[in-house]
Amino acid sequence: MTIRWSLQGTAPVLSAALLVLACGGREQDPVANTVRDSVGVEIVLNTGEDHPLSWSWTSILRLGGKEIEPETFYQVNRRLVDLDSHGNIYVLDRQAMQLTKFTRAGTAVWTAGGRGGGPGEFLRASQVMALPDGGADVHDFRKRALVHFGAAGEVLGQTAVERRGYWRLGALKAAYFAHRLHRSDDGLFTHRLERYSGADTTVVAQTPLAEARVVQYESCGPDAAQMRSQLYPIFSPELQWHESRTHVAASDGSRYEIDIYDEHGALVRSVRRSVPIQLATRADAQTWAAANPVRFTRGTGTGVVECIIEASEIVDKHTYVDTTPTIGEVALADDGSLWVRQWRMLPDSGSIDVFDAQGAYLGTLPPDFPFPIQFTPAGDLVTVKRDEMDVEWLEILRVRR
Repeated sequence: MTIRWSLQGTAPVLSAALLVLACGGREQDPVANTVRDSVGVEIVLNTGEDHPLSWSWTSILRLGGKEIEPETFYQVNRRLVDLDSHGNIYVLDRQAMQLTKFTRAGTAVWTAGGRGGGPGEFLRASQVMALPDGGADVHDFRKRALVHFGAAGEVLGQTAVERRGYWRLGALKAAYFAHRLHRSDDGLFTHRLERYSGADTTVVAQTPLAEARVVQYESCGPDAAQMRSQLYPIFSPELQWHESRTHVAASDGSRYEIDIYDEHGALVRSVRRSVPIQLATRADAQTWAAANPVRFTRGTGTGVVECIIEASEIVDKHTYVDTTPTIGEVALADDGSLWVRQWRMLPDSGSIDVFDAQGAYLGTLPPDFPFPIQFTPAGDLVTVKRDEMDVEWLEILRVRR
């Protein structure tokens, strides 16, 4: 559960924040103030202006985007890649419905899976999770199961996953953490971060969503007007989270607050930065709608016709919440360091803040610095690169600080 401000026990933090505000426009050096609340949770408030970091990086390994097996995969994201404690790399190819294990040097060890409903096969594989013993689990959305593979690629059966909703799982020792879209009995939705250990389920964090609207569009003609979509208001909070081998970082993005949980799901630290909340305007919502177009297509006697719904209609139908988000994505390394991309209207355009293992702000990297989807045990960045044809590949980078 996200901790919110209370006056009790936070006087040092508040006085530091007021001091920064009183200094007018003069730039302030970054300062981290740490206090503990009544149950011992650390609250780290970082104040001061952005401090640019002059870091650089060197590519040390590339995988994927090639024409020969087993590197023919060309779609990569955080759900499709994971690493074990030895640095072995597991890549799930959703086109081929196959899982491949690579050594940390990039040599293929084995390939398993395949399209189908039999043991070790996938109907709709959605995520891979590396396990401490060298094996891996794959979540199959249509099977509603976790398919288990051993360290040598052998099939170890599967475990049913009965809960419905959007899933993104992360393995953390003997437990799983899952981001799930939960629907209550009254029809309202909540983003939940849940912990699964055996038969036990614990809600670690949750973000309520504004009530979804069922909308119809008219600007693309009578056929499009029959298209009905259940959508949330623009700028609605979304749960951002990432797991290391010992902790989980989570934020709803509405405030600059990232909560750190241990492997048992207990909140141990809340990392914050004095970034002002921005009020959302209709112009902001229209900019967002133009950058995230809704397309309507229909078949005709001469082919397929596509129409893009007007941005003004999207804003009218969806509406928007009062403030824009502050956090776009987070990444937590095994050494406890935290990477946070500030939210911006266009994807991957926000600056990147870096914090040390105690939650102290180290500085800010430019938007074009590669953002990690995972980390190697040595602390190198696992990133996604993309060419002009939208072919993606996996690249591991060593950072020079």
